[in-house]
Amino acid sequence: MIERMKRVVGATAYSLLLRNCEHIANYIFEGRWLSMQSLAEGSIGKRLLEFVMEKEHRALRNLMPTELRVDTVADGGPVYAGLTPRVKYANTPGLLDLNDSEAYNVVVFGPTGAGKSTLINVILNQNVAEANDDPDSVTKNMTFYTGEGYVNQCTRGKVSKVKKRIHIIDSIGFCDSHLDAEEVHRLIKEHRSSATRQSFTR
Repeated sequence: MIERMKRVVGATAYSLLLRNCEHIANYIFEGRWLSMQSLAEGSIGKRLLEFVMEKEHRALRNLMPTELRVDTVADGGPVYAGLTPRVKYANTPGLLDLNDSEAYNVVVFGPTGAGKSTLINVILNQNVAEANDDPDSVTKNMTFYTGEGYVNQCTRGKVSKVKKRIHIIDSIGFCDSHLDAEEVHRLIKEHRSSATRQSFTR
C-alpha cells in the first residue's frame, strides 16, 4: 500500500471520468484503478459521460494508467517446459482494437479463486497472469492477453485450420473480496460493451 501511495503522490491531470479521487483511493487501498461513479449508471457517468466523452474512449475510464502499471509476474516463463501452447502469447495490451474484426475474443468468467488466471496461463503455457491461492481477489481489473493460435474454419462445407489472432480476457471474479456482486456485474457488463463491443455484436 505504501508503494502505491508513493506512486500517486503529486499526481496531476485530474479528470472526473478518468482520474478522480475514487480511482486514487481504490488504487492505494486495493491496487485497483476503479471508480464506480464513472460508470454509465454512476453518479458522475450518467451526468457527464455522453456529453464529454466519445464512445471509443469510454473504455479508458477504469483502465490503469500506463505510468502505474507494474508487471506482477516477474519470470513469465512456461507453465510446462517443452509443451506447445494452444495459443502463442504475444503481449498484454491495455485495450483491444475494436477494428480488429478478424480476431477471436474469449472472455473467462467465474468466481474468485476458481482458477481463471491459472487457466489462461495454461492455455498460453506462459506465466503471464498473476495467480495464487490467496483468499484475497487476485484479478482486480479486466486484463487482456493477446496471442495467435489455430482455429477450425468451415468454408463451403470444408473444415480447415487457420491461424488467427486470439484475445483472452481475464475478468474480475464473481464474489470478489472487495466488491459486491452487483458492482462486479456492472463492471464486467460495461467493460464488455465498451472495450469488446465488436466481438459480441458481429
